[in-house]
Amino acid sequence: MSQPAWRPEDAPRPGTWIIDALPFGVVVAELDGRAVTANLAWSQLTRAAWEDHRWLDVCRNEDREELLAAVQQGTGHQLDLQDENAPDRTLHLELFRRAQGVASVAVVTLTDVTEERTRTARLVKEAAHDPLTGLCNRSTFLREVGLALDRHDRDASRVPAILFIDVDGLKATNDTLGHATGDRLIQHVAARIRGAVRPFDIVARMGGDEFTVLCEGLGGVEEAAAVAERIRAAVSDPDGDGGLVGVAISIGLATPGAERLDAIAFVGEADRAMYRSRRRAMHVWTEDDAVGTEVPAAATSLRAPLTTILRSVGRLRQDARLDDQHAEEPLRTIEHEALRLAALIDDLVPTGQEEDAASAGP
Repeated sequence: MSQPAWRPEDAPRPGTWIIDALPFGVVVAELDGRAVTANLAWSQLTRAAWEDHRWLDVCRNEDREELLAAVQQGTGHQLDLQDENAPDRTLHLELFRRAQGVASVAVVTLTDVTEERTRTARLVKEAAHDPLTGLCNRSTFLREVGLALDRHDRDASRVPAILFIDVDGLKATNDTLGHATGDRLIQHVAARIRGAVRPFDIVARMGGDEFTVLCEGLGGVEEAAAVAERIRAAVSDPDGDGGLVGVAISIGLATPGAERLDAIAFVGEADRAMYRSRRRAMHVWTEDDAVGTEVPAAATSLRAPLTTILRSVGRLRQDARLDDQHAEEPLRTIEHEALRLAALIDDLVPTGQEEDAASAGP
């Protein structure tokens, strides 16, 4: 007659009737790592009888020495473990600090935290990414820009460039074809942008119809402009992934100048460049139009307060963590109007004329 398969509950476990009631694994161990006793949950989680192995066997080789030292010193320690028999499962091991005067044994617990870790990872991803496109969101992008500027401060050869991209005609698409089609258009553009840049470039959806790209290690403005043209070609190509015609976009480009800007102001520079790009494409205003025109000093005097407005809006959005679209809309309206006026001033005041205009007086 064949013997029945071994079950964890069949193993003799001295003195475990109390700890067997606990929903997580518990093992009591000698200071050399040998198990004295363990509860049923420990055997079920490790798929082995408690007396068949040292409890340290559930840990990776590189963790065992550190854990054994903690046992002998009576200090606490904890770490997450990947279950070799179930790679999708995460176990959390915790070694408790030994109380003064307690016998020379260690108490270790083992808990299945797979659901908790999965939920936490999902929440972290949702907090850092745009739900429609899966790209980085505004706050994540600004953090990455800040880190890129810090790297540029330490190494001037690591020049960061920001491309600010605006999808032309999204509102008309939403109004005529519906928001579902507008969402598909945004996803289409996001995929095209992502496919047109390097894998390590940071691509973000800033909200609505606006995208940004952070590139580092480029040779200069010319290389950044080439990336912009590659994106424009990819997005406007009607033969890509089917179902949507080519999309027109406006792109602004910014690289660090003589003045050290923070992340918000740096992105604002690219945003202003995008507005100038759009106006010139529509033949509303060009730099040639500004040549020979009398430049009022009042125009340049607006630059500082406009910069203050833009930085204040950015910091308010960042400090208040305003992810709510209802709260974002009025802030974005103020920001857009300030950027339009700032871009108009840039066109009115060609390079080299600003100091003359500022000193001319009213």
